[in-house]
Amino acid sequence: MLDLVRQCPNTRFVLDHCGKPAIRDALLEPWKTDIALLAECANVWCKLSGLVTEATHMGGASWISHQTPRMSSSDSALSA
Repeated sequence: MLDLVRQCPNTRFVLDHCGKPAIRDALLEPWKTDIALLAECANVWCKLSGLVTEATHMGGASWISHQTPRMSSSDSALSA
């Protein structure tokens, strides 16, 4: 996707759900590296909603507390 974004600088791209990091599996790479590279492109916009849907669903809870402290996917996206 990065190549396409760079080849089309006059086209606006929207990264839906922040690129859907693998929160459920506690894997931030390669997502963290990729989101930082995309953040360098002025023609990329990022929709942050939907991150919670990538977490495990148990007992009606949409976000498991032990998944949030170490993942900080929102922090990674915002710092990029």
